[in-house]
Amino acid sequence: MQDLEHVAEKQFRAECSRITLVREGAKPLHLEGPGSLSQDATGRLCFELRPDAKSHRALLDDYNRGAAVGQIIPESDYFEITAHESGGFAPWCGKVAYVDMRTGLMSGGVVFGSPDGLSREHFPATTPPEREGVTLYLEGPISFPIHDKTITDVQRGGKTVLSRQHWDHTRFQIDHEEFSLVDCGSYTLLECLLEPGGIGRYRHVRMLEALQFALGQTMHPSAIFLNSAAGRRATIRSFARAEQKGAGVRPPLAFSMGPGPSAVFGIVEAYYRRVLEWTDADWHTVTRRGYQLIQAGGSPVEIMALAYSVATEGAIGDCFSALAQSSPEFAAEIDRLIGLMPGLNASPATTQRLVGSLRAMKHTRNSDRLRAFIAQCGLPPAVLEAWTRTRNSAAHGVDTPRFDAQARLNDLLRILHLFYSIVLTFVRYSGPRTDYLTSGHPEQHWPSENSPGT
Repeated sequence: MQDLEHVAEKQFRAECSRITLVREGAKPLHLEGPGSLSQDATGRLCFELRPDAKSHRALLDDYNRGAAVGQIIPESDYFEITAHESGGFAPWCGKVAYVDMRTGLMSGGVVFGSPDGLSREHFPATTPPEREGVTLYLEGPISFPIHDKTITDVQRGGKTVLSRQHWDHTRFQIDHEEFSLVDCGSYTLLECLLEPGGIGRYRHVRMLEALQFALGQTMHPSAIFLNSAAGRRATIRSFARAEQKGAGVRPPLAFSMGPGPSAVFGIVEAYYRRVLEWTDADWHTVTRRGYQLIQAGGSPVEIMALAYSVATEGAIGDCFSALAQSSPEFAAEIDRLIGLMPGLNASPATTQRLVGSLRAMKHTRNSDRLRAFIAQCGLPPAVLEAWTRTRNSAAHGVDTPRFDAQARLNDLLRILHLFYSIVLTFVRYSGPRTDYLTSGHPEQHWPSENSPGT
């Protein structure tokens, strides 16, 4: 576990008595020698290997054969890396897409590269846990409502002489599963106690998705520790290299980091319960839409405009695909109009374009779904106008004058409110949320009284 803490603090380093790199497939290659694992200043995992003479010659021969330029390296050409620490621990294993080499006059050179992640299997616990545990070390400090405090007592001679209190964590429970968020300074800890089989159904990933949506911040685990009856497994990962620091958006319910109750975890619970049906390792489709929007929070306004509008358009299709479906009578009317086209005596090119436009009307667009959703939820027409205006200007490259900065911000807030309305309705949430349509952003109850629901 100490290794994982070092990874979270970007201070990981392990001297290795032996590192092997093996590439199978059409261009097999085997490299071996002592080396080390470490992190650079950004948290990216790195390795260095001092190859023996045979490995050095094999790598030079491989370089001389060249490689295809401008093509993605297929996974079949990845190297399998196995790193044995000098202390005799279980080896770290993973994959590396590409390796490079530095050469010098006094040595055979150093092979180096950057794996996306490494895992190490631990021996199974002597007593299998009644519940499965997952600890995730999340990159960077994360803002969240703090409900609980850590009390540290200093004792001398069997007596407590000093007691310190530090509000630093929050615990919450959903059915028989328990979760906690802990502020560790340079990183945040997410601890999950899951029902048996929860790891195999990726319930810890579902919780990560729920927190990411409710807090409006990206969640990237730099290290993960899994503990179940099947065994224990530690995984360390490179931080996302293109990740923008400070990425995030206003959350669906604004919160304070100070101690006290918060309804934010009601949103977490609703989202978590809704996506539990998704049992893949990858994120739920709605989570991917939310990540797109959250990630754009630290971008220039032009990128925010496109990301907000596209994420919202995708979310309505993912969540409510049955909205605004065309009636059979409407489809029949369109077919009748298409049948009249030959009698217009228009050119073939014009007729073809008219027929194409009419056929497109038979299919429900996401803009139609947004219009129906806004009407059903009682949102003002300005919300749809903001989405349409922002999407069209961003998608078609229309510049916005600087004096329209406040109007652009207002439109982005309307779209953010719409996106949250879609997702909160999808996860069947009922409770307080922030009203980004009203000046001062007060709280409101969702669904609102004038909303008939979706």
